[in-house]
Amino acid sequence: MSTAPLAAAFDVSPLRGSVLIVPTVSTGNVPQLLGDLVVSSAAESPFARIGSLASPYVLNVVGPDAFGSPNHLAMPIEVYHSPARKLTLLQLRSPVIQGFGAQFSQALYAWAQSVGFKQVLVLASADAAYRTDSLIEGTPSFRHLHIATSDPPLSLTTTETKHLESELAQDCKLPGSGFLAPLVATAREHQSTVPTAVFLTFAMEGDNLQDTMMAFAKVANVVGLRGVHPRPPVSWAELYGAQLALDVAREVY
Repeated sequence: MSTAPLAAAFDVSPLRGSVLIVPTVSTGNVPQLLGDLVVSSAAESPFARIGSLASPYVLNVVGPDAFGSPNHLAMPIEVYHSPARKLTLLQLRSPVIQGFGAQFSQALYAWAQSVGFKQVLVLASADAAYRTDSLIEGTPSFRHLHIATSDPPLSLTTTETKHLESELAQDCKLPGSGFLAPLVATAREHQSTVPTAVFLTFAMEGDNLQDTMMAFAKVANVVGLRGVHPRPPVSWAELYGAQLALDVAREVY
């Protein structure tokens, strides 16, 4: 299968040896919310936006910067890096075009391998309404999966969540999980060179801030933010819309 590579117009050499965090676009946008929360909470060893990537497999979008910077616009694929934490976030602000999940996954892992990332950490979500009985047991909102020939540098066993059930872990075809299935299939092809870990949240569409906070409490232990109080990004202030002025509220009644 011929794929178009991810195009980067910035120096990727500082990213070598770091862990690449990849939130998928999936149910409730929990992975995107979680990615932004990780960036905004890492104040002591902060992330910096170092550029964006271009791909024909992702819908074009532009908007205000999620962290309130007047010098940046939100782009479809943004790259943030924390040198001190050895972490890189590839934030997707736009969905992968339907039917091109496999091509995007191949391009993503080809880029990850060329840069020299130590590991890929996928943040994913799926529709909680379609869980089987086995998925409701244990820690019902979360599961994890390791795709590696040996123990990955960052292990999700420390999150105290259950391993994704074997009947689902093979293909990860979960309703509402976006392009997770082709992403996992591609990860299996590259597991000898780029180990992958998947952190999965089961959620419903709607108000997902609590789901995100719960997921952060689990993932924080893995990405070196243990004990760090979550600091919501400025973009969260608009999730419920602007508050009405008091005089306007009086007129309603």
